[in-house]
Amino acid sequence: MDTTLTGTAAPVSAGLEHDVSAVSAGGKHTCARISASSVYASGTTVCFGDNEYGQINPGRTADDL
Repeated sequence: MDTTLTGTAAPVSAGLEHDVSAVSAGGKHTCARISASSVYASGTTVCFGDNEYGQINPGRTADDL
């Protein structure tokens, strides 16, 4: 899993070790809907990537995992 927040053109693991029912990707971020997990409730959406405009975490503009 890459947690450096350093951009790369090579694929890296996001460390999402849960069953996923849907994935949506933007220009610099990705969101996944969790279908089964011991950590998240079913239907929870998690996002990671560039957060320059608060697209992942409104009210915050730092990159998020």
